[in-house]
Amino acid sequence: MRLCCCPARHRFQQTLKLGRLKAAWDSAVAMRSAEAWSQLGVAALELLDVEMAMAGEAPGVRDAHLSSRRLGTGGATRPGACTLAAYRMLGDASMVMSLDRIRQYEDKNLLAAHVLILLDRDHSQAQVRVLRTSCAT
Repeated sequence: MRLCCCPARHRFQQTLKLGRLKAAWDSAVAMRSAEAWSQLGVAALELLDVEMAMAGEAPGVRDAHLSSRRLGTGGATRPGACTLAAYRMLGDASMVMSLDRIRQYEDKNLLAAHVLILLDRDHSQAQVRVLRTSCAT
């Protein structure tokens, strides 16, 4: 593992690995880096954390350990609050619009399926997730 010379970047990477999105948000604000916002957005999506109150506000996310909430491993059925803000900070309008459409989903399998598609990950797993949903769409 390569350590960064920039303390904010190192702190950012460590908080992402721990799933502490609020702390990662604070580091991304300090770094003012598009790469940091992109990494934060992907990490938050992997945690199924797709809501955000408004861009620019400090997200009210609770720190959660990555391993308990990664895609497909359980965790909360209702997403928290960080991904939309990260993609808004990036200026990625298409991702913001897509996330805005799916953020109300309460079914974890349906949400995970959409996230897998948005991240261009395992499409067959996404299809399995859709089939496991509790509601017909």
